[in-house]
Amino acid sequence: FPFVNNPMSANFWKSSHCSVWLLEAGVVQHHEEQQAKLFDDPSSLTTVMMFFMDVIQQIVKELKFRQQVAATAMVYFRRFYLKVSLTDVDPFVMAETCVYLAVKVEECGPFSVRTITRNTPLVIRSFPCVKGLWEAAQAKDLIECEFYLVQEMDSSLIVFHPYRCLTEYAADAGVTHTVLPTAWNIVNDSYRTNASLIFPPFLTALAALLMASVMREVELSQWFSELSVSIDEITKVVQHLVDSYQHLREFNIARVEPIIHEIRRKRLL
Repeated sequence: FPFVNNPMSANFWKSSHCSVWLLEAGVVQHHEEQQAKLFDDPSSLTTVMMFFMDVIQQIVKELKFRQQVAATAMVYFRRFYLKVSLTDVDPFVMAETCVYLAVKVEECGPFSVRTITRNTPLVIRSFPCVKGLWEAAQAKDLIECEFYLVQEMDSSLIVFHPYRCLTEYAADAGVTHTVLPTAWNIVNDSYRTNASLIFPPFLTALAALLMASVMREVELSQWFSELSVSIDEITKVVQHLVDSYQHLREFNIARVEPIIHEIRRKRLL
C-alpha cells in the first residue's frame, strides 16, 4: 500500500483475497462471457448481477447491519457465480446465504439464520418486479447453501475493502469533510460492478478519491504525485468505474422479471 504505516498492508498481500481472488481482468471477462451464454441477450448478465447486488443491500438494510456486511456479501455472490452457473443454484437463496455468511465472518455478534428467513418477506416487498418468483428460503436451505458457497470460494472468507484506507487517504489529504463523502459513495457503487474481483482495495480507494476530487473541484494533483503508486494504475480503475456507471445508468428493473424467468426455464432443461 502507498503508506508504510497502513496496518492493512502486509495482511492484504499475504491474504487469500490477494493470492486467490485478485484476478486478471481477462480471466474475469472470460468467466462472465461463459455465464452470459445463458441468455439470449448477453447484457442480461450485467442487469441480473446488479439486481442481486441491490437485493443483498436491501437484506442488510432490513437487518440493520453496517455497510461492510453488504460489501462482503456482494463479493461472495460475485465470486460464487464466477465459478457456478446461475441455473445451478437459485440466486435468491444464494443472496440470502451470502448475507448470512458475511454477518458471521464480519463478527456482528450473535445471529441466527432464522433472523434472515423471518425478514426476507419484508425485503421481497421492496422488489415487486419479482413478486411470485422469490419465496423466502427455509433455514435448512441457507445452511446447506452455505457449505456450497464456502467450498466454491476455496474457504477464502476474509475480504478486504477500500473503506479503511479511503478514510486514511482522505485524512492525509485533508479532504475528510469535502471529498470523502462522495468518494465513499463511489466505493459503494463499485460493488455493483466486478471491480472487487480485479483491483486491490487500495487502488479502488484511490480511484474513488480521484474521481470525487474532480467532481467536487478539489485540487489533489500534488497529493497524488507524492504517492508511491503509478497514476496510470489509478486511472485504469477510474476508467473501469466510469465505464461501469454507463451500465448503472442503463439499468432497467423492468428487465429483471423476464431474465429470472429465463434462468428458471433453462434450469429445467
